[in-house]
Amino acid sequence: MEVIEALRRLGYQLEADGVNIRFHFTKPGRPPAEARLLLEALQARKAEALAHLTAWPGPCYCCGEVCWWLHRDGGSPICGRCHPPAYPEHVRAWMPQAACRWRGRPC
Repeated sequence: MEVIEALRRLGYQLEADGVNIRFHFTKPGRPPAEARLLLEALQARKAEALAHLTAWPGPCYCCGEVCWWLHRDGGSPICGRCHPPAYPEHVRAWMPQAACRWRGRPC
């Protein structure tokens, strides 16, 4: 996620703590002014940021694939093969890892 990477480049350390995101500035001095806008963007996209900072589940217990997606309304990751989204607009994000073997392309 680009907001997280930008904050890390500025000197922030971020970690997921259940349903919260903890962050602290690790460099000496004050954080740069642009960090405030990035932290606001992080808050606006909190669910996506939590998913990015939290380890995704391993392979699906049913089909063995690693193609997960997040519903736009929140909740746990959903297997894309066992439970594909009914409508594309329901998907907030796909798992940012390996390609789905059953689709033959990255999620």
